[in-house]
Amino acid sequence: MGSSDISVRPLREGDIREIIEMSDLLGLSPWTRQDYLAELRRKDSHLTIAQIDEQLTGFLAARRVPGPNDGVFDMEVYNIGVRPEHQRTGVGQVLMHDLIVFSRRNSVSDIWLEVRRKNSSAIAFYLSFGFAECGIRRGFYQHPSDDAVTMRLALGNRKS
Repeated sequence: MGSSDISVRPLREGDIREIIEMSDLLGLSPWTRQDYLAELRRKDSHLTIAQIDEQLTGFLAARRVPGPNDGVFDMEVYNIGVRPEHQRTGVGQVLMHDLIVFSRRNSVSDIWLEVRRKNSSAIAFYLSFGFAECGIRRGFYQHPSDDAVTMRLALGNRKS
């Protein structure tokens, strides 16, 4: 299976139950149905899912936020998850690539995220896209407790 078999589309209300189940399975930061509904109503949200043959295989939740200068934005990644049986098959890469393309087209200067310090495979994944480690947030995560590595991808869409 190649990345050409993976499609990305906007998250819809009918996807929320499955996204929550996937998040629980993966141990991601918990969001409620109401959290997703509120995010869907926001114009600055970027909520996408990845599918293979109509099966939901992964998702990404991010939001465009004011950046360093007028007319420039940053993107904050809140969650990205891929079903265990589809990890390391290109699903995460397709979701991240889609976010980067969207960000470049929408005046985003930098993409920011936090990742568990103990999650070395996720850190390696982000580094492969050009993200750089910017700092540590001690005790950021709970259940289990862990520090967060703050990472940034500079896209260069900066206005002076």
